[in-house]
Amino acid sequence: MGITVKVQFDPKKVIDKMNIKRAEFAVASEALKDFSKYVPLQTSALSKNVEIVQTDSETKIVYKTVYAHYLWTGKLFLAKNGSSWARYGERKFATGVPLKYQGGRGARWTETAEKLNRTKWVRIAEKLLKEGLA
Repeated sequence: MGITVKVQFDPKKVIDKMNIKRAEFAVASEALKDFSKYVPLQTSALSKNVEIVQTDSETKIVYKTVYAHYLWTGKLFLAKNGSSWARYGERKFATGVPLKYQGGRGARWTETAEKLNRTKWVRIAEKLLKEGLA
């Protein structure tokens, strides 16, 4: 998921890296709140094991469960023997069978939230970046 923000400002002023990181973190925090409405929620383990990771080069939201990708793709994965359980290190394969979700939650929840909230996220970033120029 990528968000492009265009901010017009006086080119003589420079947005320092700290303000950019602050804006990125604020947008990621708001996005995480918005994602929570669509994350699959059988036991809430997925929504409780997520963090915002910020490095010099990027800010990202990381779901830290072993099955996060599986739920995000929305497809049933099985081991070679046809079981949904796999031994440690054993690889599973996508079957193409869609997973079933309840309550408006489902696969690719980040994309669902982005479609509905992208404008809000851009406004947050623009506001914080403009404040950083003052």
